[in-house]
Amino acid sequence: MRYTEFQLAVLVNRLLVGMILIIAGVVQYFFITPEGLANILTVMGFPIELYLSWAFMVLEVLLGIAVLINWQVRYTALLSTLLILSVAFTYYLYGPGAVGGPNLVVIATSLIVASNYWLISTDRI
Repeated sequence: MRYTEFQLAVLVNRLLVGMILIIAGVVQYFFITPEGLANILTVMGFPIELYLSWAFMVLEVLLGIAVLINWQVRYTALLSTLLILSVAFTYYLYGPGAVGGPNLVVIATSLIVASNYWLISTDRI
């Protein structure tokens, strides 16, 4: 199958942003650990922190896999957009840079990734 340049760019973009969520979920599991993420969520004031930490990790990996295999991309990409935007918003409010100001690099990166998920979810590409 031959791809046009645009189709190839869309495919590469979809594969890269799918991998971002998978890597984020795996890194949270192995390096931050569910208990560590639960402690972060406790500081932010979330209820049932341990369940939420597991849910976030599993959701990130499943959404990443769904985008990679092109399953219901419109809906999974929109859900991924909401997930990434919520991460950017909570990081802005409660992140490590809250004392000296928010870490704008992390927030900008989250917004760029969210815009890529939004682009994938449109029917125009």
